[in-house]
Amino acid sequence: MPAYTNESKVTQKGKRKLRKLIEVLILFALVMVVFVLGGRALCKIALDQIAELTNTKITTKSVRFDINGSVHIRGLVIRPEHDSEQDQAILKGERVEDAILKADTVYARFGIAGLLRFKPRLKKITVKDFVFDAQHNLDQPGWNLAAMKIRPPKGGAGKIPLVRLEGGVLRHRGVPHNRRQDGAGAPLHRRFHPPAKE
Repeated sequence: MPAYTNESKVTQKGKRKLRKLIEVLILFALVMVVFVLGGRALCKIALDQIAELTNTKITTKSVRFDINGSVHIRGLVIRPEHDSEQDQAILKGERVEDAILKADTVYARFGIAGLLRFKPRLKKITVKDFVFDAQHNLDQPGWNLAAMKIRPPKGGAGKIPLVRLEGGVLRHRGVPHNRRQDGAGAPLHRRFHPPAKE
C-alpha cells in the first residue's frame, strides 16, 4: 500500500480546485455565448413581430438585447411598404417621407412562458419620445396610415402585446404634390392593451 505524503495530498487538492475552476470558466463562456446568440435572435424576432403586428416596413438605428431580457430599440421608423422605385424617390427628395411613426426609444419585452417554450412572443411594447405622423395625400386621396393594419401576430393565440405610448406628438397634415407641409401637432400619451377577460 503506497504511502501518501502531505505534499501529494496538497497537490491533488490543488488539481481538483484547478479542474473545478476550469469547468466553471468553460460553463460561464458557454452561457455567455448562448446569451449573446439568443439575444441577437430575440432582437430580430422582436423587429419581425412589430413589423408583422403593424403590417409595415421597419428601420432602426440600433437594436440591443438587455440583461433584463428586454430588447432596446433606438431610432425606430415605421413606414408603409414600398417598392424600390418609391423608396429611391423618397431618398432623392422627389417624394415626401411618409413615415407613420418615428420613435427615439422603444422597449420590447417577451412573455416568460413563450421564452421557456422556445416560442417567444412580445408581451409589452413601450414607445417613448415619438412622432405619430398622419399624412393625407391631397393629390391622390389616401392616408399614409392606410397601410398600417394592426393584426395579432401568428401563433400568439390571437393576442396583441400591451402597447404604451409615452412622450409623443400626434401630427396631422396634408401633403400636396408630394411636398412636405407642416401641420398641427398635439401631445399624445396613451396606453393600448388587449380587452380585459370577462
